[in-house]
Amino acid sequence: MIASLTGRLAFKAPTYLILDVHGVGYEVCIPLSTYYGLPNLSESTSLSVHTHVREDAIQLFGFLTSQEKEAFVLLTSVSGVGPKKSTPPCGRSDCARATPAFPPRRATGS
Repeated sequence: MIASLTGRLAFKAPTYLILDVHGVGYEVCIPLSTYYGLPNLSESTSLSVHTHVREDAIQLFGFLTSQEKEAFVLLTSVSGVGPKKSTPPCGRSDCARATPAFPPRRATGS
């Protein structure tokens, strides 16, 4: 799994970016809050990344802060909420305020 990426910002749009890491361009989906915090093109940046693996695709979701990533992971743990639905709320509101609404996960097993 890819957990973080650091590289040169090759392209940016409100919903995704392309990060050039030693000649390999990674397309990474991002929330608006990350988009607004990005540096100028060709400058270096680091992202905390969540790798989502499906039968037909591997998608990367990137965040500038660990709070955004934590909120994203909590939202995707809710039944029926996938990664695409989880990305916009982190871009529209303060993720630190959203995470207390979710109770901590309880360990399962014996």
